[in-house]
Amino acid sequence: MAAAVGRSAEGEELIAGVEEAYAAVAAEHPEFAGKTATFAQGVIWEGVIYVYPDGVNTDFLTDLGFTITPGLEEYAPGAGQQAQISAENVGMLDADVVLFATESPEGVDEVLSFGTMSTLPAVQEGRAIYSDAVLSGAIYFLTPLSQKYVLEHLEPRLVDALAGESPQDVEG
Repeated sequence: MAAAVGRSAEGEELIAGVEEAYAAVAAEHPEFAGKTATFAQGVIWEGVIYVYPDGVNTDFLTDLGFTITPGLEEYAPGAGQQAQISAENVGMLDADVVLFATESPEGVDEVLSFGTMSTLPAVQEGRAIYSDAVLSGAIYFLTPLSQKYVLEHLEPRLVDALAGESPQDVEG
């Protein structure tokens, strides 16, 4: 995009700044390294919850050192697509941290009432994060500017989740 408007240097500088910011947060939190994470949408659609396999909009977690929950790609209709997890398979979403893009308090209720979601150890142990609409949007549309917002607002929530202190609401 920056090249299209003759501003390649500024674009590259912005990207480098984001990469440096992610590296700094990862270095600041070595406890993130190797921990598993699941990123899921916060709505149920036609009997499934959409979940992101490794490499499908998950770099914001892997760049911090997290490992995306394995096996999700088996439930995606095609390569590079979201996994579609039905109620009877929600147990496979459990991880050290589970991030739901819930967007609202009603979204939290909807997710937690899906199958056995409320009994997942991550949910029961305060290791699930429920993002508000702004943070969810910033994650979905990962641009260099939104990535800085994601880091600023997600980092403390990840720390809380790994400590088992994540609140069961979108406010964090």
